[in-house]
Amino acid sequence: MLTLDQLNLRLKLDNIRVTVQARGMRLCLRATLPSKDGKGKQSQQRIPLNVNHTQAGLKKANLEARKLADELDRGVFDWSRWIDVNPDLPVSSLNCGEWVEGFRQHLFTHKLTGTEEEKTYKWKQQYFNRGIRQLPMEESLTPIIIRLIIQRTDPDMPSREKYVRALSALAKFAEVEVDLSDLKSKYGPKDTQPRNIPSDEEITRIIDAISDVRWRWAFGMMAAYGLRDHELFFSQVVIRDGAPVCDVNQGKTGARESYPVLRCWVDRWRLPENLTPKTTITVQAKLGMKVSKKWRLIAPNLEWTPYDLRHAYAIRCHIKRVPPATAAAWMGHSPTMHLNTYNKWISRQQHNDIWKNLED
Repeated sequence: MLTLDQLNLRLKLDNIRVTVQARGMRLCLRATLPSKDGKGKQSQQRIPLNVNHTQAGLKKANLEARKLADELDRGVFDWSRWIDVNPDLPVSSLNCGEWVEGFRQHLFTHKLTGTEEEKTYKWKQQYFNRGIRQLPMEESLTPIIIRLIIQRTDPDMPSREKYVRALSALAKFAEVEVDLSDLKSKYGPKDTQPRNIPSDEEITRIIDAISDVRWRWAFGMMAAYGLRDHELFFSQVVIRDGAPVCDVNQGKTGARESYPVLRCWVDRWRLPENLTPKTTITVQAKLGMKVSKKWRLIAPNLEWTPYDLRHAYAIRCHIKRVPPATAAAWMGHSPTMHLNTYNKWISRQQHNDIWKNLED
């Protein structure tokens, strides 16, 4: 699939002194051109093309760019031939489907990262499934349509904010002016429900009972190092200055080092052996789903999830008096997020344990 960046690279390698640019959904040419009145100096100017930012449009723009470069090289360029043949394409001629496809290509080129599979997954989860798929693809993209789709969601649920975010991004790309300030979600961090955090004894009992050594290792890593579910596939334990440090090579917040809390679990579940479960999946979100699915098979009747092992790690750090900034660094998030999220989940018994550990 040809992208805008690839097209411009090809033009540059062929010594074509013209570039193709995207303005919203439409393509244009940019080059050093004579003034339109024939009196001023040459300057960088745009020539709008009557094509959209699609595969067919990129192929057409490639031909037009080479044609323009040829005319400039031969000194026969004439503004009248370009302005008359290529009038600007009015926004109203584009429907929702065309804007969505242009937006998708824009995100794949400039915003989304990873492999094509990862980009496709992120596009669906963060944008397409957040209201964009509900657009009437054959109709024009209007503020009213955008607002109606958002209004179908519950303002007290987190899905409302996700719809606002995705459709706002599409509207900005399409240069559709729409005010969504009155539709923003009423849901916030304060609405996060308390979790049923497992005790260290319960965690030990459940993980000890896992017969598959690789999955015992996997859930042991989440418990001992506070890993996110997908991060266990990109982590390994190494002995560094006498400490069994977990190197997280990639994840939601990038690479980091994490330290075990509790240390006894490192040997108990053979964590330095790095027994990562086998998989061909590369998309982080799908890896998380794989972990959750395996957990449901191992412990179908538990009221807590694998991710609660990470939450238990955070609270354990608090009880063991690990400084919040240090615990946050080990877990790969900010100290503010750490305190706001986990402080409210510390139980009365845990508060009592903390008090008992205080030095007189």
